[in-house]
Amino acid sequence: MKKIEVVISAFKLEEIAEALTGAGIQGFTATPVRDYRAENAQRISYRGTSYTIDWSPKAKLEIVVADRDSARVMAILERMRTSGRTGDGDIFLLPCEDTVRIRTGEISVAAL
Repeated sequence: MKKIEVVISAFKLEEIAEALTGAGIQGFTATPVRDYRAENAQRISYRGTSYTIDWSPKAKLEIVVADRDSARVMAILERMRTSGRTGDGDIFLLPCEDTVRIRTGEISVAAL
């Protein structure tokens, strides 16, 4: 099994969710996160005080799939590129040793 973690622009979340469910991927978790990128930092002034804004709102998707499905999911995620601009996101592909569905006790790929 593989665990795919994706940090994306929050506005792409619905589009990616629709593409994944359309491809038969039924379960994933989305979490709002903040991404730090020093190269994207902006200086603003408000009422005479200068601030640096270097955090941007993002969404993090976590998807666990069978090995046979990982290439298909990666291809879907890579198509979500907006135009190569900074901030499109990052994809991490990790090995997943095992999983257990708490409700049923199913183990490994059966739990997906």
